[in-house]
Amino acid sequence: MKCSDYNVEVQSSVGFLLYNCIRNGLALLDNDTLPKYKKLIQDPTEADSDPLYEELLRGGCLIDSKISEFELLKAFSRYMRFAPSKVTSITIAPTSFCNLKCTYCYEEKKHFDNMDSNTGKAAGNFIKDLLKEYTQACQITWFGGEPLLAIDTIEKVTEDLRNYCIEKKIRYNANIVTNGVLLTREVAVQLKEYGITGCQITLDGDRETHDARRPQKNGKGTFDKIIENIVEVHDLLKVNIRVNLDKSNCSAAFRILEIVEQHGLKNKVNFYFAAVNSNTDACCNLAPLCFSPHEFATLEVELLQLATERGFKINKYPRFKPFACGAINSNNFLIGPTGEVWKCWHTLGQTEEAIGNVFEPLKFNHVWAKWISWEAYDLDECRKCKVLPLCSGGCPWQWMRYLDNPDMNQIPCWSFRYNLPKLLELKAKQELQEKGVVLPFSKVSG
Repeated sequence: MKCSDYNVEVQSSVGFLLYNCIRNGLALLDNDTLPKYKKLIQDPTEADSDPLYEELLRGGCLIDSKISEFELLKAFSRYMRFAPSKVTSITIAPTSFCNLKCTYCYEEKKHFDNMDSNTGKAAGNFIKDLLKEYTQACQITWFGGEPLLAIDTIEKVTEDLRNYCIEKKIRYNANIVTNGVLLTREVAVQLKEYGITGCQITLDGDRETHDARRPQKNGKGTFDKIIENIVEVHDLLKVNIRVNLDKSNCSAAFRILEIVEQHGLKNKVNFYFAAVNSNTDACCNLAPLCFSPHEFATLEVELLQLATERGFKINKYPRFKPFACGAINSNNFLIGPTGEVWKCWHTLGQTEEAIGNVFEPLKFNHVWAKWISWEAYDLDECRKCKVLPLCSGGCPWQWMRYLDNPDMNQIPCWSFRYNLPKLLELKAKQELQEKGVVLPFSKVSG
């Protein structure tokens, strides 16, 4: 036996924590158990009947000495990406128009399009062809632009797809990424009828901050309307609030928690924090305002700590991720308003990055090959990283840009690389307060 390469030890305020990045088990070792653990990891070959030994095996902290975890992770990632999948995931952008003019939007364009009826029909047929083999579930994400500007297209494409899924006994589910301005209760009822069960909405702080960053095209604010809509629809749709952060709004982001509480939404909606990046030509001027990955990781912990102290239930527990993004998966695609097909959301609208279109069968080409051949496990920075199982390298698009221009920015690592110990401590405190034990890897005792 040997110790896992992906064990993380944390000397926290609640005691000694042991976490495994593959199994995702978290253990709190008491004062009697800790010396036994220290002795055991010095020589894992000395197996005995001690309950601690069995617990460490169960938690993935001890493994067979013949196993190469790195090679196992690499092989499993490839299997999950390319083996016949039971779920086909498609993102559809029915329009590239938007009703806002956000200061950091990477989708800045000179030309805008709406999906016409012929393209909608072709998109439906394209998706149905993808569903013919192996698929047991169809997952649709409506994107944009602002997809609610094209709700008629959503209705027509959905009707075609859902009828097909019912006929073929394929589960159908959908969600939508929207700025929330048009998401009234009446619209939410419609979306629910179309099989849409959840939505992502962005709030960037309090009213003053949000309205400065995410105004309407006429300059008017959007904060009040978005909050009103979230209050009206949270019982119909699962609402995820995204807070985009840079150095200009980080203080206002702390007030999001108070705002959510004031409107009776505490633990009725989910929220998460995301860093604004300057990796596109449209927003490269924002670089001085953007956090480094390490800076963002520190801020994220502060925000999550405050949320926990205020009684919010935060779902930031790190989980094993066999591949970072659907863009490198064999059965994930993005369809644009004029029928082009892409692999990555970041490339929407970039004709040179399209792998084909919905009007003809896809043909393998160099652009498609770029995504399918992406392999984070070949990167030196990832090969030696202890948290690799939690991110599988992170965003492929950001990595591709970084490798093309290493001076552009810091290595595009996810925040787990920098704040995992603090996140584990936060989770342990939460579990101890609520349940008296640390879960899911139960408390190890002597």
